[in-house]
Order: sequence, then structure tokens, then C-alpha cells
Amino acid sequence: MPQTGTETTVQTFNRWRYAQITHNISGLKNGTSWNNSVSLPIGYQGAARSVNWDGCIEERATVSQASYAPIPSGAKDLDIDLVPNSGDATTLWGPALPGAIFARDVTTSWNQLDRNEALTTTDYYNNVPYYCPEEAKKLQSWPTASTFESYVNGLTPSGNTYHDIGLLWGARFVSPTGIFRSENEYTPQGGEIERHLIFMTDGEACTGDTDYAAYGFPWLDRRTTDPSSAPTGGCLTTGTITQQVNARTQAICTAVKNKNITLWVIWFGAQSATIEGMMQSCATTGRYFAARNSTDLQNTFRSIADQISQLRLTK
Repeated sequence: MPQTGTETTVQTFNRWRYAQITHNISGLKNGTSWNNSVSLPIGYQGAARSVNWDGCIEERATVSQASYAPIPSGAKDLDIDLVPNSGDATTLWGPALPGAIFARDVTTSWNQLDRNEALTTTDYYNNVPYYCPEEAKKLQSWPTASTFESYVNGLTPSGNTYHDIGLLWGARFVSPTGIFRSENEYTPQGGEIERHLIFMTDGEACTGDTDYAAYGFPWLDRRTTDPSSAPTGGCLTTGTITQQVNARTQAICTAVKNKNITLWVIWFGAQSATIEGMMQSCATTGRYFAARNSTDLQNTFRSIADQISQLRLTK
């Protein structure tokens, strides 16, 4: 009597592929909202793994140049007013997913970092340094000083110092012709708005080549540095990523002032010729302050508030 049976195909794990790989992350979408995780096939032996998303993003397309004066057309990240277009991927932000980032070739030491594609059975490092800042607030009225104080006191600093990203989002929020135009182009009564942006920093730009941040994993992605060589220097002013932050910051300073926004800049810390000169050139003329201690800082903010009030009264 003939024997019959059913043939079964079993998929077995063969090897890992480490490279710049595209994954479908549409699982993060949830109608007009978003989900806080997405399932990706990057788990043990290729199994699905849930990767969390905390709401932080990677910046949109950019280019790497020594100077951004003027801002090149390819630097979509530095265009303050550029509204995202679903038909043009270069205008879009991407979710920051540290759980999907593998430090290629790293098993025990960062010195093992390798940018070449790897096919191996080795399970590489999947816990890169990552810092998501506190959620920003759009322009809004604060009913009481205590409400605003509670919000500010709830902010917790962490990670390194990237002047360009902080200033860039401040500019995006306040610009009357950009992303939030429908919310702040005119007053509720249709009047013109006098615009002020206050930028404060307590340190020079400080970056890390293995910190997963706004431009991806710098050592591997090299979105703001020369793709043919590894970024160097870290927090030093000679660091390749730090130099990029400084150049981009200056370009954003100019772009803000060109939009008729008064840019107030505060340096909070010990005297530093390098950073103070840079911050002074960033500010609108006569709108730079140096605060050496907390008392100076309080007096500085009080002075700025008084000057803004006087400008409103005399116009």
C-alpha cells in the first residue's frame, strides 16, 4: 500500500547581516496618533522583537560642509520653514529607535567598530548610548508663573550639548512662515507679532561619535561628517562633529535674525573667549549676555523681560 505524507519546510537561522538596512516601521502609525513600539525581525535568530519608541526623532536630510553660509539646498534640516511633504522623504523626520541600532562588530570594546557590511553568526552590541530630551512645548500662554516654574523644574538635562538642535527647534516654533504658521502668524485679532527668541547655554558644544542622536549613530551614519573617515575629537573644539554643530549653529543664528526675530543669547558659566565670541556673533546686536552665576542669570532674565516690555510700550 503506497505511503503518503506532507512535506514541511522549516526555516532555520543562518546568519546575521549587519549593514544600513531598511525596515518597515509603519507599525508605529495609529491613525492620527502613534504607537509606542514597533515589531521588527531583529530578535534572537531573526525572530520578531518589539522596539520601543519614546517620541524622539532623527533629523531630516542634510549635507556635510565646512560652512553653511549660505545654507545649501540639500540641508533640509536647516530650512527653518520647510513643511514636511509625504511625497518627498528628504523633508521628513524619522523615529529614533535605539533598540534597532547595532554597533557593528562591537562585542567587547568600542575599538572594534567597523563600518563595513558584516555577515556573521555573532550577535553584536545593541545597547548604544542614547539620550532623548524632555518633550518640548509649543508656543503657549502660561496662566501663572508657578505653572511655568513647575514645567521648567521638571526638565532634566542629560547627554551632551548640541546647540544647533536646540536653537533650530526654537526657530521652528517661533517662525511666522513655517511649520506652525497657522498657529502664530498673527495675533487672535489679526495683528502683527513682535518676535523674540531667547537661547541659553551652559557649555560649549560637546558631542560624541558613539552617541545615537539627532543625526543617527555618528560613527556609522556620518550624516554630518566626511563619510570616508571616522569622526574624531569628541567634545574638543577640533572634533569633527563639534565643528559641524558650531557651523550649523551660526547658520541658524543668521537665519533667525533674517526673519526679523530678535535673538537674545545668554552664556551661563565661567569666562570663555571661544564660546563667548561665538555666542555674541550669534545674538542680535546688543542682545548678548554673560551670566557667571545663578544671581547673574536671574538678573539677566529680568533685564531681558524689562527690555522687551519697554520695546512694546514704545512701538
